[in-house]
Amino acid sequence: MAHPLENCANAQRTRPFCKKAFLTCDECDDVCNEVDRLRMSVGSCFRDASGSHCSRGQAVWETLWLHTEGKFYESSIGTRLADNVISLARSVDEQEGWNMLRGRDVNIRVIESHRYHGGGGLAHETHHDRGSLITIDIMLRDDFVGGEFATLEADGVVKTWSDFAMGDAMVFASNKYHKINPVLSGMRQVIVFEIWDGPRRTCAHRCTKNPRGENAEPPQSRPAEDGSSSCGYSLRKNIRENMMMFA
Repeated sequence: MAHPLENCANAQRTRPFCKKAFLTCDECDDVCNEVDRLRMSVGSCFRDASGSHCSRGQAVWETLWLHTEGKFYESSIGTRLADNVISLARSVDEQEGWNMLRGRDVNIRVIESHRYHGGGGLAHETHHDRGSLITIDIMLRDDFVGGEFATLEADGVVKTWSDFAMGDAMVFASNKYHKINPVLSGMRQVIVFEIWDGPRRTCAHRCTKNPRGENAEPPQSRPAEDGSSSCGYSLRKNIRENMMMFA
């Protein structure tokens, strides 16, 4: 049975919780270095200022799916951060009285790196992370102008969360409407974790197939020893689609 906060109307009545200094500056640097190491070996997509898909060279918004083939978990920083994120999600879920994770077997659905350059942002005010329970955005770089995290509240007011600094973690119900104001200068870099009640995913995109959910489909690969699995969308397919889109 779905939790009430999996309904978008109910989720709008919640407020994000900003965990200050979740990572130190050195830890942010370590995560950024790990992202750079994985950049050419994980799933990716690129968008222009309008949010439309474009080639890498034209992009002002880069998304990397760091969980591709479980690669982010192979490093000590990745494993430690993933474990700490799950703990943070459970702690905030209980503290804020959301109780979405209580008694549920949850895992990381997706780990995304987002880099926004001048003009990059997420303009859609009713954007939400459908199919997930709790989302955690961690600010890795804050030497930019603009690019504020904002949420659409139940009364129709758009709230801007200006006190979201390097190392902070913004924790919110995944069905809470949120957006990113355009970056005016500099580069905004975050790492995003989505928590769901499905298995830990290793496919090269944001997987929409939850084999534990309604209308479940069987996984296309045998689950690994750690329980992770893939829907069959491979890194090779992601690369091929990116190349064909702009050939």
